[in-house]
Amino acid sequence: MQAYLWDQESWGTTESLKHKVEQARDVAYDIEDVLDEFMLHAFHQHHRRDIFNTLHDLAHSVKHWSSFSDLSSKIQKIKEKISNLKDFATIAPDANTNPSESGESSSPGLRTAHQVIRLHDHNDIVGFERISKDVIRQLIHGRLQFKTISLVGRGGSGKTILAKNVYDSKNVRGKFDCHAWVHVSPSFSEDELLRDVFKQLFPASKHTFCSKGMDLQANLRDYLQRKSYVIIFDDICSKEQWECIYKALPVGSKGSKIIVTTRKTDLASNFSNCIHTLDGLLAKQAACDLFHKRAFQSRYRECPPQLRSVSEKIVKKCEGSPLAIATAGALLSKKPMDLIQWNKFHDSLGTVIGDDANPDIISRILRQSYRELSSNQRSCFLYFTIGLFHRAWKADPHVGSRKVRGKSKRRKTLEEVAEEYLDELIGRNLVRTSRRDLDGRIRSCRVQSVTLELIVDKSEEGNFVLVLADQNTVSAENIRHLSVRKAGTALSQVEGDRAKNVRTAFFSGWDKPCSRRIGEVVGNFQLLRVLDLQDAPLDEFPEYVVSLTLLRYLSLRNATKIKEVPKSIKKLLCLETLDLRQTGVTKLPNEILYLHNLSHLLAYRYDVKNYVDFDSHLCTSIEKMKNLRTLDVCSTSEEEYLNMEDRLHPPPNLQRLYVEGCLHKIPAWVCPSLNHLSKIGLKWSKLEASPLDYLQDLPELVELELVDAYTGIELVFAVGSFKELKKLHVEKLDQLHTVVIQEGAVPDLQKMVLCNCVNLKMLPLGINNLSCVEELLLYEMHEEFVAQLHKSSEDRVMVSHIPIIRSFTLDAYKRWSVRNLS
Repeated sequence: MQAYLWDQESWGTTESLKHKVEQARDVAYDIEDVLDEFMLHAFHQHHRRDIFNTLHDLAHSVKHWSSFSDLSSKIQKIKEKISNLKDFATIAPDANTNPSESGESSSPGLRTAHQVIRLHDHNDIVGFERISKDVIRQLIHGRLQFKTISLVGRGGSGKTILAKNVYDSKNVRGKFDCHAWVHVSPSFSEDELLRDVFKQLFPASKHTFCSKGMDLQANLRDYLQRKSYVIIFDDICSKEQWECIYKALPVGSKGSKIIVTTRKTDLASNFSNCIHTLDGLLAKQAACDLFHKRAFQSRYRECPPQLRSVSEKIVKKCEGSPLAIATAGALLSKKPMDLIQWNKFHDSLGTVIGDDANPDIISRILRQSYRELSSNQRSCFLYFTIGLFHRAWKADPHVGSRKVRGKSKRRKTLEEVAEEYLDELIGRNLVRTSRRDLDGRIRSCRVQSVTLELIVDKSEEGNFVLVLADQNTVSAENIRHLSVRKAGTALSQVEGDRAKNVRTAFFSGWDKPCSRRIGEVVGNFQLLRVLDLQDAPLDEFPEYVVSLTLLRYLSLRNATKIKEVPKSIKKLLCLETLDLRQTGVTKLPNEILYLHNLSHLLAYRYDVKNYVDFDSHLCTSIEKMKNLRTLDVCSTSEEEYLNMEDRLHPPPNLQRLYVEGCLHKIPAWVCPSLNHLSKIGLKWSKLEASPLDYLQDLPELVELELVDAYTGIELVFAVGSFKELKKLHVEKLDQLHTVVIQEGAVPDLQKMVLCNCVNLKMLPLGINNLSCVEELLLYEMHEEFVAQLHKSSEDRVMVSHIPIIRSFTLDAYKRWSVRNLS
């Protein structure tokens, strides 16, 4: 059934086949429901393990016999429906548009993650160089007055790429005290938007200024009043959105600037001092350059002679649209470099059948890209309608049902498959990366507005997701995936039989009264796999959750009043992810050990008074975790020693290691055993020997954090050491007097953070040779150290190549102030 549905969507379903597809999809849903209902009853049987309870077992079996009888009846009805689907294997008439004949393989992992990063994380500024220079000039050299700059253009015209290029400019970021990038979604929450701005403008303040109940607007204005800032608000679509933003920002001096991207010229004219209009059309040469950049980046970096003619035809058909050109190039970058296959792709762009009747070339190419996804990848893609991805994907059996074998014949984990799906979506230009860690790990991502329109259209067409944002009556039946954006007003829309088959439920926009009703609603979702109750105003762990036998993903993040997890958690045998971050849970019941499928247990809480003061066994267990990627071990106090045994055989693929507690020495198994370690953090270690001597040869280490980790007076980065290191964070090394960076050490360092090292009064010797450093951030450093960074200092020449230099200090009221020393 899934293969049939995939075929029809891949060919571009005609009107004559749409009804047949809807019938087939309904039957597929019915089959899924029957299978899940059977699993539900099977788990009820599985719970009865007491062999002395024979009479109870017998009675229970009789009780459930009627349920199994109902399933038998449903299966018979499904068979009848299938027999009524005549011409079930109808083949679409135009084989030229069949992606299976185009040489395209839908299986993930055609390229490595690093190839995807190279191909799609750069800024395609082709064709916008002049406007980019104008905007940068207006930001840097404009008069010291508040100014709003608007970038206006239709969807796919390049507004966001242009804004991102300007935002990432070293000259721009060095000019302002603080900066933020905010994507404004159509259903944005004012509190969420302001909280996002705050965390980006000053990450160190996110725990002190962004707690619930605070007047975010007043705090934001107060914080920004004495600072110069640049903020990009991407994709504003209404006057109400702008008014909400504007009233929270101080219209002061210091030359602060705002950049807005929008599709609406009339909206921009209401608030902008300067408007740049993008007509969305690239000149011929710029269009070809962009196409070649995307299509041949990972191969020859130029168009092969046999493909020049067809490439020109494809670019011409893209009508100058940057998004269409970039997406077409991304699609073709994965196809064989075969003239016949490329001509087929060109011809398919002109096909007008079914939903391709839309003449918009961007829509056509995005739909073509969607069609070439596998069935599982499509499901992942559609989850962006409700803002869930990766861990939530694994809870969908259609996503994780196929474990792909790698070259080593080892069956890949669901985590690896999910990562490959995400890389594939990025590679096809359907998803954009918003933020990556220095080791390349994706932290957040988003889809463009025009892509979101496609997702919403496909979700509605396939009855995949229902989004509720108000009290409007909806007609959708048999809801599968549910996103309630205003939980206080829309709960009545998801009651009764129409929602009994919900598999995914995401709630936001909470108020206190609705938390009492949520149990009545969610308790009826007996086939639920994913439940996200983030930020819910719950007083205790919701007992109704443990009756959701098939649940695989549960998030109670930021439900701060929840203090404990009940023993009945053992009933959730299918649970894979349990997110208890920022709750009051400090202990877990032993019954958590019953959850053999649990692969993500997130239960930490930060209680940070300021940036530098932090309040807050095992080896045999760790050795059993063969697929462990992140290990964070914390002592119960700063004085307690951790016994990290030398005889430990650590998980071979460990990527991130955080150790918080006293150490006699760095365990011998860290190096050279952990060749894939990309991040390491040592806190309270109080080592007498320099940790650099033990860590310098880790081949893939990109981030190193040392907090109260060393009692010596000198840190020496030896010749040629830490070749891949990109971020260095040194904090609270009270005895540290000298930092030396010898020739060829840390050659790729991009960010250096020095915090509260009270005896460090000299600049790091050799910092002038670190040509890649982009940011030097200081927190509570000695004034003698800071004085050497002033432009009038003779030592300033040592850091003159660093575009962003900031010094942060705490005032008497424990508020941070910042000095821009760039």
